Amino acid sequence: MRAREHDLGVHAYRAVAVMQASASVAVLQLVPAAGSSVVRYRAGQYVTVELNDGTRRAYSPATGMQADGRLELHVQLYAEGRFSQRVKQGADALGLLKVRGPFGQCVWPNSLDQAGQAILLATGTGIAPIRALVMDALIAGKGKDIRVYWGVPSRDDLYLRDEFAALEQRYLQFHFIPVLSRESPGDKRYVQHIASAQHTSLAHAWVVACGKPEMVSAAAKLLGERNGLPASRFYADPFSASNTLPLAAAGVWKAADMPTLTVNVTRPRSRFPVPVRVRAEGTLMLALRDAQLIQGVCNGQQSCGTCRLTLPKTWFDALPEATRSEARLLRALPGAGPHDRLACQIALSPDLEGMQVLLTESPRLTPGTGEHPC
Repeated sequence: MRAREHDLGVHAYRAVAVMQASASVAVLQLVPAAGSSVVRYRAGQYVTVELNDGTRRAYSPATGMQADGRLELHVQLYAEGRFSQRVKQGADALGLLKVRGPFGQCVWPNSLDQAGQAILLATGTGIAPIRALVMDALIAGKGKDIRVYWGVPSRDDLYLRDEFAALEQRYLQFHFIPVLSRESPGDKRYVQHIASAQHTSLAHAWVVACGKPEMVSAAAKLLGERNGLPASRFYADPFSASNTLPLAAAGVWKAADMPTLTVNVTRPRSRFPVPVRVRAEGTLMLALRDAQLIQGVCNGQQSCGTCRLTLPKTWFDALPEATRSEARLLRALPGAGPHDRLACQIALSPDLEGMQVLLTESPRLTPGTGEHPC
């Protein structure tokens, strides 16, 4: 592996086992390749895994940091999924993998002490980081009341059911509540609704939500409005189904179809800007990712920081002020400066013609205090 890739947090891994957890989920075991560095992460963070053909997916390890650097990933299998097809063929078919990270900030806050209450919501394989967080908390003796709500279509999808049942027997403070969305015809059940109904107030609780963006946004709204959950106590890293980081092919759109503008981009350690012609729509993150200039790991969910860039003061002042969530993530990123912004939060329009940006190195989000809610 080239030294440059190592500097950017790229690690070489290989698959040693693929196990079928359920009809639609496989458990993938990865170990560092000979001579490679290991990903150092905290429970709740996530990594990206890249195949040799460039296909990339984001996964949260299902355990805390292991001494040998091993990663356990829970993979949702899709009939036509490119990554899924490789996983179905077994460990050898995956070849040498590039693993980047860690990203995300859904880690236990230090303020979750032995008297704290924690509500953890998951859908599908979003249970993987929840499992890692729960094990860390139970071993460390954190949390007086820890409740996991896991939403899946049917009972057969509860592939960690026996493990969670055993934890309930061993730890009095742990409770597991499965939520089956298709148990009864016409009866749609959602984890956020069940959690809300079972708690009068969540004003002093911590909530972590992992799964589909629809669940995450609905949970934040419902638990805040109905149960008094403070926004600062809601942690989440929402993901789309594949988080595939698509790269648009050059020339698939014509300048006549849409107004365009030029963004002058300076790469790290370069003195000279390069003009990049982009469509005057969407976000700057999407445009720069299509040009293969940044990663944009979290698809604009403000959880990875890989689209952070620096602006000259004149351009920084010309943009709308950063939202609270963007400012919070920027404060957590190593090396962030006063004129930094997230490209995913910059909406492109013709009046940004000639904008100047300086790209930054992709961050490794390893918050030391755990006080950085997503």
